[in-house]
Amino acid sequence: MKSFLAFSLALLLTTGCGAQPMSGQPSVMVAQAQSGSGGTSAAPISAPRMLIQTVELALVVDETEQTVQAIQDYTSSLGGYVESVDAQRYDQLMHYTLTLKVPQEQLTAAVDHLKGLAKEVDREHLTTEDVTDRVVDLEARLKTLRATESELQALLAESREQKRDAENIMAIYRELTEIRTQVEQFQGQLASLEQRVAFSTIQLTLRPSGLSAPVSGAWHIFETVRTSVRLLIKSVQFLTDALIFGGIVLTPLAILLGVPLYLIHGLWRRFAGGTKKSPTA
Repeated sequence: MKSFLAFSLALLLTTGCGAQPMSGQPSVMVAQAQSGSGGTSAAPISAPRMLIQTVELALVVDETEQTVQAIQDYTSSLGGYVESVDAQRYDQLMHYTLTLKVPQEQLTAAVDHLKGLAKEVDREHLTTEDVTDRVVDLEARLKTLRATESELQALLAESREQKRDAENIMAIYRELTEIRTQVEQFQGQLASLEQRVAFSTIQLTLRPSGLSAPVSGAWHIFETVRTSVRLLIKSVQFLTDALIFGGIVLTPLAILLGVPLYLIHGLWRRFAGGTKKSPTA
């Protein structure tokens, strides 16, 4: 009985693994429908390419904050969404970095619309990643695993009905659990790829037009005041640190070194004075 179950389990696994295509070399085949009793031979048909597209845009606009709000509204109107927004202030002007997700079929229209909001386009770059082979490979693996899972479930049910050895039943159950785990992993990978294909990414940076190159010799009074205040604070901090250091470290050292030196100097003066008076006595 044990040998029969072991043989059945090995046969299922061998059949499942043998039907699995090699990774990176999938073949996309669509069989034509058969009509009546005479069937037609299967003909290879190229599947639509699965492309992940990413556009990098760097734009110069008049009002960055108003433009960001308009971009958010426009992205929602396309059926997309704003994945992230980062804002930073430079020279009293706001700079924004946005990550937009738009339906793939709306990508070209979205890029043209965004460029229409700008006074200048600093950068535009399109990156395309073809994941067709990965998607086809994952689908083939899932098909094989699901077939193996169904056969293992049937074998498990049959073993339970016939009340076979518990050890063999548990072996089938463990293998079934492992197959189920692999199915869920591949499903997650496939869903992630399909999501990235369905929604293209736009990496967008907005720079305010007021941030032009600084005019030589221009007087920036607020920047001067800000720099002066920082210098004053640093000077006060330095003096305070120096006073603290002197009170805690230098004063005790001066006392420890000064008192012995003073005593030595006094003794030396007395000795020197006594030496000078002795010849005249």
